[in-house]
Amino acid sequence: MLRTITALLLLLLTASTAMAAESSSDTHHKAGMKAFAVEDYLKTAEELDASLKLHPDAKTALYLGNAYLKLGQLGKALLLQKDLCFVG
Repeated sequence: MLRTITALLLLLLTASTAMAAESSSDTHHKAGMKAFAVEDYLKTAEELDASLKLHPDAKTALYLGNAYLKLGQLGKALLLQKDLCFVG
């Protein structure tokens, strides 16, 4: 009985941790997209990079790459483009 309770508690803890990371990723993604809309590409890059580290996503990587292009960071943009070939 104790093992069952322990296993359930671990399962709940794991699920809540994953949900928190997803929520944090979504928060960063939304902030990055708002920054992109007002052409604040430095803020865009910071937020979308944080989002991408928590939850890899092709759309986020695409916008992050565009922000890097706008910032003149061509090397970072190219690396993301190469990575997109494997994410998509």
